[in-house]
Amino acid sequence: MKCQLTVHYRNSVKFIEAKSGDNLLGLLREHNIDLTTPCGGGGRCGKCKVKLLKQGGCSEQEMTSLEREVLSPAEKKSGIRLACRTVVSGDLTIVLEDKTKIAVLTSGLQFEPRLNHGIKRVTVMLDQATRAVQSDLLQQICDRIEGDDLRPEKVGLAGLKQLEQLDPGKPILVTTYRDQEILSFEQGGAEKGLYGLAIDLGTTTIALFLIDLSSGEEIDVYTLLNPQQRFGVDLISRINYSRTESKGVAKLTRVLLAALNVGIDVLLTRHSLKRGQLLLAAIAGNTVMLHTLLAVSAQSIAIAPFTPVFTAALEFKAPEIGLKIATAGMVKLLPAVSGYFGADLMADLLAIDFPVDQWNLLLDIGTNGEIILGKGERLLACSAAAGPAFEGGNISWGMAAVPGAISSYCFNQGQVHYTTIAGAKARGICGSGLVDLIAELLKAGLLDNTGAFRNKDKLPATAGGLITDYKGRPAFLVAPAPETASGEDIILTQQDIREFQLARGAIMAGIKILLKEAGIDFSALAHLYLAGGFGNYIEPANAVAIGLVPALLAEKVVKVGNGAGTGAKLYLLDQDLKDYSDELRKKVTYIELSSRKDFQTEFINSMNFCTSG
Repeated sequence: MKCQLTVHYRNSVKFIEAKSGDNLLGLLREHNIDLTTPCGGGGRCGKCKVKLLKQGGCSEQEMTSLEREVLSPAEKKSGIRLACRTVVSGDLTIVLEDKTKIAVLTSGLQFEPRLNHGIKRVTVMLDQATRAVQSDLLQQICDRIEGDDLRPEKVGLAGLKQLEQLDPGKPILVTTYRDQEILSFEQGGAEKGLYGLAIDLGTTTIALFLIDLSSGEEIDVYTLLNPQQRFGVDLISRINYSRTESKGVAKLTRVLLAALNVGIDVLLTRHSLKRGQLLLAAIAGNTVMLHTLLAVSAQSIAIAPFTPVFTAALEFKAPEIGLKIATAGMVKLLPAVSGYFGADLMADLLAIDFPVDQWNLLLDIGTNGEIILGKGERLLACSAAAGPAFEGGNISWGMAAVPGAISSYCFNQGQVHYTTIAGAKARGICGSGLVDLIAELLKAGLLDNTGAFRNKDKLPATAGGLITDYKGRPAFLVAPAPETASGEDIILTQQDIREFQLARGAIMAGIKILLKEAGIDFSALAHLYLAGGFGNYIEPANAVAIGLVPALLAEKVVKVGNGAGTGAKLYLLDQDLKDYSDELRKKVTYIELSSRKDFQTEFINSMNFCTSG
């Protein structure tokens, strides 16, 4: 039976034709409608909430056991359901909350640009055609441009089609790349602006930096949530989607490129630029993201021995991969080292440029925890499968850094104080707020060193009524119903704290194993670099309180900001960094933690908090 799905979304209404028996989440995905699905639709997280206005046969009595467990009485009463567990059995009208606005970190370390990107523009005047001049137009142009490596056979078909339409008696503007290849021909001698894109292709968020290639100046930045989140908040969920769904890889690529091209159009429109002025792009991202960008399956990365299809620095003409910059534009991918040491980490290393005479530690914590320990010619690296807890995933009221996310939290003289992103009413807790919250609970003695809530009779007097019972277990009331956007309490559960401990324990175990490999301890470290949004926004004192940063390193913390974005800008502007990156790759020893016999021991030993309460 045919049904109609009516979706109220982003101040508009979308009508979707459906069939009785269709899964609601699948329908929304097919029609490019984003919905939070941390578990990829596996029915585990309980976060793909939609509000049913017209219920199409979906009644409370038909709710699954998961829906009955995770939805509050008020949510059930108001028509909230889980999309992954909702089966269409009649016409259905739903309302979705717009969660696309997100606070994306774009700032990073300052650097002096080295303008060596390889893009040049030269105005050429050809001799007037006579029978005595037998050389063709293309050969004449090549002869007039400096650079012995520039050869006619390097010109593509698109360039020849441009050339055939030009008047050889008038000035011709020729754009070349690395003195080897002609990218385009245009009529006229006036110098036109040259621009490039540095792209930080993150698992959760994406940033496109518009760069003036003549000065190295950042002109603008466009940020967005990675649209692949509709297929899962973490990489493994997306890989599983690509394995189980027909044309899954192609779907991941399609939604990603569509979002990138929207961003490009916005940047061009804002600055009245023509697409032909955007001639170069450099992209940093983890290995899985770069595979899906190119529509290459990343399935092998999820299966031992975790071998990717490629890790080398690659270059493509923009139309080959579907990126809508200039038709003749070039796209450069930064190199990776392994399946879990991606080009985003290589970009971090370019941004930081580790001092050669001291040991330094880099943490880039996102949906995974990437760790690099280095000194001189030696770089040790690992990736800790921390899960998405630090970005709000797997946390009951966890969420990304969107308006309404609690981003900081503290107790002051028995009173609770918190701030939310954009000052909006509280909707949930993002990563930095989670760190603050757990640190405050530890400092106040509300948690013991195992991470368990203390019994009520052992609570300090300042705790007041903040501890509540949640489904028969102790929990912490983060924000009461009158203060929240949903009108319901925001709770931190015992399971949430366990998820956090698992993530923190995995990272600390990875750090300890790298230190063991180097034969040093924490005291030998000159700097602790924190990269990424999570590292930028957490308070170092609270990172110490939860045991993520050892106390003796508190004064050695350097916040890198968006290291991947900074590294991508450097790679865009300096073609010599390709060779330098290849040299760095050879210095890296990647340690697969799952193959280490001591990882489980270090992991277990890193689970507990060190508290004095």
